[in-house]
Amino acid sequence: MGRKRKPVDWELYKVLKEKGLTDLQIAIRMGMSQGQLAKHKKIKKDGGDPYD
Repeated sequence: MGRKRKPVDWELYKVLKEKGLTDLQIAIRMGMSQGQLAKHKKIKKDGGDPYD
């Protein structure tokens, strides 16, 4: 039971990444910290549930 994390819109992430934005810029646009986005990416890569 940790803090609630904001959900990541992966479709938007993909679009912004194709535009050449860095993860920091994407995180700012989504209203979260870069560390929070990195944690989401790691959880997604590992195939876990990001909202446990």
